[in-house]
Amino acid sequence: MITQYLNEANTALRELIDITNRDISDIKEAKHDLLFERTKIKEELVRTFENKKAIIDNEIVTLSQKFPDKALEELLDEQQQELLSSMKKNLEELKNTNKRFASLVISVSEFYDSLISKILPRKTVGYGKDTSRHSNFLQLAG
Repeated sequence: MITQYLNEANTALRELIDITNRDISDIKEAKHDLLFERTKIKEELVRTFENKKAIIDNEIVTLSQKFPDKALEELLDEQQQELLSSMKKNLEELKNTNKRFASLVISVSEFYDSLISKILPRKTVGYGKDTSRHSNFLQLAG
């Protein structure tokens, strides 16, 4: 059973990595609607992975309690060890992919914030409170 759960966890991770790579491509092309459409899919994949990982953890704990004198390498067969190693690699790759995506999201966010500040300038009024000032651009367009 543990082999099946490891396979399913790895599948969920690979799908998350693939979707996040598509998100990176789409954010570069300003296809933001596609990003939002995939959010629910990604959330479901994360839940699937977390569920499978919890089951794997429980299975390993059960095995270690059943055979307390054996190391993890002795409790799992070769295929399971490879799948566990693959899961660790997939997690690391997902972490790095998410870092790349997050840096792009921050850049896009800062761009839009600066654009909005130019269109709708803000004036700081003591203690960090901002008030909107009327933009000359908006007055001309209005």
